[in-house]
Amino acid sequence: MKKKYLLDTNVLLRHILNDHKILSPQASKYFHQAETNQAILQITDLSLAELIWVLKSAYHQPLNKIYD
Repeated sequence: MKKKYLLDTNVLLRHILNDHKILSPQASKYFHQAETNQAILQITDLSLAELIWVLKSAYHQPLNKIYD
């Protein structure tokens, strides 16, 4: 049976931004497990909305880059 992970916004940010020496590689491990069919990742609508808001407001990313 595959592992299931419910990812929060912080995990998503660390993976996308790759900006933390320790936390970013740990966050990326979840995505590697999903890519190799070892895990299922779940993201809530709220976490996705918060991710977009944080990338836009705190990291000043343009919306077209966020959506890509």
